[in-house]
Amino acid sequence: MPIIFFQNAFFKGDTMKNLKYIFSLALLIPVAVIAQDTSNSDVEEVVVVGSQIKGASITDALPVTVLSADDIEALGVSDGDELVENLVEQGLNFFNEQEQASGGVNASRGDSGAYNLRNMGVGNTLTLLNGRRMVNNAGYQTEFIGGDFVPTVTVNTNLIPTNGLDRLEILRDGASAIYGADAVAGVVNNVLQTDYEGSSLSVRVTGYEHFDATNTDLSYKFGTSLNGGATNISLFASYRDRGRIKASEDERWYSQDYRRYLSEDDPFYVNALRNTSAYGWFQLDLPGRGVGQSWHASNDGETALADATDPRGGALLCALPGAVLTGFGTCMFDNRLGSNRSN
Repeated sequence: MPIIFFQNAFFKGDTMKNLKYIFSLALLIPVAVIAQDTSNSDVEEVVVVGSQIKGASITDALPVTVLSADDIEALGVSDGDELVENLVEQGLNFFNEQEQASGGVNASRGDSGAYNLRNMGVGNTLTLLNGRRMVNNAGYQTEFIGGDFVPTVTVNTNLIPTNGLDRLEILRDGASAIYGADAVAGVVNNVLQTDYEGSSLSVRVTGYEHFDATNTDLSYKFGTSLNGGATNISLFASYRDRGRIKASEDERWYSQDYRRYLSEDDPFYVNALRNTSAYGWFQLDLPGRGVGQSWHASNDGETALADATDPRGGALLCALPGAVLTGFGTCMFDNRLGSNRSN
């Protein structure tokens, strides 16, 4: 039966008549009694990614991908750069050692990785560690944006201890209205293991099919609990040793003169194109112009180095008059003496 409260109500005139109408109205109000469900219903897991900005409102459910520690271990990665390269949401990485066309202080370094979700540009992904924002890497890289190369910064992916991750959460949709301008492409939350106890050491050795070099990766983690389990201390460490690959091990790297792959009657055999540039700029400081003449990479009399052990060109350069053997398998010579463009 509903209870009707009257506050500061004054009945004038026929009071009993007014009360009769009130009680009649109360009898017309349907009363539904619903029994409380005592059974426990399953609650679907809700993943919260990001540090929400105060005042922002969420109107839709955003897609989130979660990689567990078992998923990360199955990938066989040793650093954060390799981890993000295995994500389907990751675009091009302009912070690796293979990317040199755009320049920047991180070109050809190999110790910096970048987040570039959905190819929307480096620096547009919010990166978190246990739900807290990470600091961007001190170095920069350049991207071709709006017709020019623009410096961009990002969190270094190699700072992520992959051997200590409990899970990796990826918000696959843009959420700049909720998390700020850094989350235009999405959000990546790296969640570390908080209750690990014991120690673990993993070793990975990789090699190359055509080169005499190996890479060694060591990953170590240690954890212990204190204060009756109320405090946990964890240590995650990694080490990488990369083998060097000489340019002389591959003929495509040794010499800049690719005319040997063409016949002398080929129309492209006699040209002055600089092979070190993908844009085909002309090499204007070459002495040779006709068929059968030799060209140099430069003709300014500078001292150049050549591999004296390589019979494909370096040994010939070191045998020229005026060449000086260094005693370390190389020689110094005047670049006007050589007949091949050699690096």
